[in-house]
Amino acid sequence: MSAGQTSDTTSSVETLNVLTRTRTGLQYRSIHLENPPTSASKLTSLPVMGSMRFAKDLYDGRIEKICIISDLERVKSEAEELRQLQAASTTESEDTLSAKTKK
Repeated sequence: MSAGQTSDTTSSVETLNVLTRTRTGLQYRSIHLENPPTSASKLTSLPVMGSMRFAKDLYDGRIEKICIISDLERVKSEAEELRQLQAASTTESEDTLSAKTKK
C-alpha cells in the first residue's frame, strides 16, 4: 500500500457456539471465524456438494467435520434428539447383549 492509501477491507471475527460429538458425548465449544459470510447471497454462493457424493465421501471417511448453520433453538432441540437416540441405542445394545447371554 502506498502513502495516502487506506485499506478498505475490515476484519471481523465472530464467535460461534458449536455442538460437537466427542468420544465422551456431546459438548458445546466456541470457535472464532474471521470474516465469515454475512449475507444470504454469500452463503448460498458457497460451493456445495451433491447428496450422493456427500453420502459416499462421508461413508468413505473423506469427510471428518460437518458444519450446519442453524439457530440456537434448533441446535438445542437436535442435541436433545441425539441424546435420546444415543440413550435408546445404548439400552437396545444392552438388551440385545442380555438376551444373548440368557440363551
